[in-house]
Amino acid sequence: MQKKRRNIFWYFLSPIVLEWGISFAIQSVVEVIYMVQNYAQLQNAMENETLTFEFMNEMAVILNQYASEITTLIAVCALPFLIRMYKKDQLEAREWWEKKKKFNGKNIALITILAICVCVAANTFILLSGITVRNEAYLETAQLIYESPMIVQVIGLGMIVPVMEEMIYRGLLYRRMREYLPMVFSVIGSAVLFGIYHGNSVQLIYAAVIGIFLAYIFEIFRTLKVSIWFHVVANLTSIIFTWIGAFEWIFSSIITVATLTVITCVGAAGVVMILRNEAE
Repeated sequence: MQKKRRNIFWYFLSPIVLEWGISFAIQSVVEVIYMVQNYAQLQNAMENETLTFEFMNEMAVILNQYASEITTLIAVCALPFLIRMYKKDQLEAREWWEKKKKFNGKNIALITILAICVCVAANTFILLSGITVRNEAYLETAQLIYESPMIVQVIGLGMIVPVMEEMIYRGLLYRRMREYLPMVFSVIGSAVLFGIYHGNSVQLIYAAVIGIFLAYIFEIFRTLKVSIWFHVVANLTSIIFTWIGAFEWIFSSIITVATLTVITCVGAAGVVMILRNEAE
């Protein structure tokens, strides 16, 4: 495939910058709306530095309560632009996309098992490490997520946001990296950036681990249907397990933790081996 002359770093990072820009714009609009709705309070606050600080802090607290809804709105607004970039890339790199494999019933089942195993194993290892209880940013984020309405968690964070993230980090970023880098460097590089995007250290580790599997299966099948399906299943597994208290049950006994960790790790490794053999 003949490479066009382009700014490589901008070529790689433009999808991320686009999402950041839309996120900044929406956050700004939401803040303006809040200020307009509370204009009288804002006017009084502007007369005193302490009151101004209190007003801004109160606004941040209230808007944080709608973090999941705002994240979903960002994804909805970003998707039309990302889809346009994605389709343009498909036309310019037809040879790469033509090597895709069929995502049939058997592979859907395998990817489902892999997503559940990776999600449970990654969460178990992170919880065992104890870093979640020491990370205030993660605890605050988790609280905001699981306090949001059920429909927002399922439809927004479970389905819409994964589509946007897969469009950015696999469909655009990873595929573009593959034009210039070997698979291993592209997998690790896109996974690290995916982890950084999630902010706090706990989510960074989890997202980076998930990102490695997402990039790998995307490389094998070369269709976003696969990585989106994996991502949606992993997110919904995490949401449902939290709802029903499955993680608390897992940690109710050291035997349960050890057994389930071994089962999920073996299950994930087995599915990866099957997929690798099929790809050869």
